[in-house]
Amino acid sequence: MAETVLFTAMKDGTREEYTLLARLEKPFLALTADRVLDELRRADEVPAPFAGGRRVFMKLAKALEHLKKLIFIRSCSINNPA
Repeated sequence: MAETVLFTAMKDGTREEYTLLARLEKPFLALTADRVLDELRRADEVPAPFAGGRRVFMKLAKALEHLKKLIFIRSCSINNPA
């Protein structure tokens, strides 16, 4: 049986449907920052088209590492509600 939701407008979703969506999106969210970081590393091999490009990439990489931690914390709180 496929795991799907029946609503087409967010206001019509049930708690169970949102719980299902949270569970299904968790693996994708957990890897999002890694995917972006990989792209930044690849882009770092190519000269930036503007002055200070590497500095911008490094700041973005640091922000994404922080995002990874926040996503992990959020996923833990979803799985273990207080």
